[in-house]
Amino acid sequence: MLEAVDLTEASILQDHRENRALPVCLAPWLENPYRLVSLLDIVKVFDAFDVAGLLTRLEASNSTYLFLKSEGHGGRELRESQVSEHVKLFDEIIKTCEGNEFKGCFDRAQEAKLRLEFGSMDVSTLVAQLEHVRFALLLDLRNRRFLRVERERFQYVDHPELFGPVVKKVFPLGADDIRDAGNCMAAECSTAAVFHLMRVAEHGLRKLAQRVRVKLTHSGKAHPIEFADWDKVITGIKNEIAKARGLFPGPKRQEKLEAYSDAADHCLYMKEIWRNNVSHTRKPYSDTEAMGVLERVRDFMQFLAVKLLGKRV
Repeated sequence: MLEAVDLTEASILQDHRENRALPVCLAPWLENPYRLVSLLDIVKVFDAFDVAGLLTRLEASNSTYLFLKSEGHGGRELRESQVSEHVKLFDEIIKTCEGNEFKGCFDRAQEAKLRLEFGSMDVSTLVAQLEHVRFALLLDLRNRRFLRVERERFQYVDHPELFGPVVKKVFPLGADDIRDAGNCMAAECSTAAVFHLMRVAEHGLRKLAQRVRVKLTHSGKAHPIEFADWDKVITGIKNEIAKARGLFPGPKRQEKLEAYSDAADHCLYMKEIWRNNVSHTRKPYSDTEAMGVLERVRDFMQFLAVKLLGKRV
C-alpha cells in the first residue's frame, strides 16, 4: 500500500537550480525576490594560496627583468618565448581576478596582455607593466575583507555531499541547504547553521509524507504537502501509518512501518527543540549546540535515506 509518490520532482529540481543560479537578491525587479540568499552568495570563495602564488611569480619575474634593466638592457626587445611566458602569466591573473572580482588588477592585466600580443615590448616596458599589475592586485586585496576558516572547519566549506552521497541522491532538493549549513558552520554562524539544518530536516519530513502517501486537506480542499506546517504533516504521516498497520501483516513490512513512525517522532522532537526556536527568534545557538543539531539531522537524514531506498512496503 505504501509507495513513493513522485510529485514531478524533476521539474521542481530544475526550477530550483534555475533560481539558484540567480545573483544575490538585491534587485528584486531583475530576478527572483523570494530566493533564499546563502552565505556563499555573499562572501564568495577565495583561494588565498592561488593569489599568493601569483604574487610570488609577479615579484620573481619583476626582479629578473629589473636586474636586466639595471645592467643596461632595458631597451632590449623581448624574445618570443618571453612574450609567450608572460601572456600565459597575465591570462592566469585575469582568470583569478575575474573570479574574485578584482577589477583594478583585471583591467591592468588585460592591458598588459594586449600590449604583449599586439605590439612589441622591451625589458623596461615589461618591468613597468609587471609593477602596475602587482600594485593593482595588492590594492584590490587591501580593499577587501576576507573570512578566515579555522583548520578544523575547512571540511565544511561548500561541501557538496556533507551528509553523504546517499542523502544527496534521495533528497536532491535539500542539497543546497545541506551545503549552506556546512558553510555557516565554517563561518561560525551557529544560529544560521541551525536554521538551514531545520530546512534540511523539513525536506526529509516531506519526502517521508510522500512515501506513505499522505493526503492533506484544508477547509475541505486538497492542501499540498509542501505548503503544510510540520504539525499537520507529522499528524498525516502518523495517521497513514496507523491505517497501514492493519493491512497485509508481515515482519518486514511491520519493521518498515516502525522505522517510518520513528522518523516522524524524530521530526516532532526536532520541531519542538530546535525548529520553533530558530524560526521564531526565541534564542541564538552556540557552536556546540549547532554541532549537536548538525549531527542529529545528519543521522536522521542518513537513516531516512537508507529506509526510503529500501524495498517499498
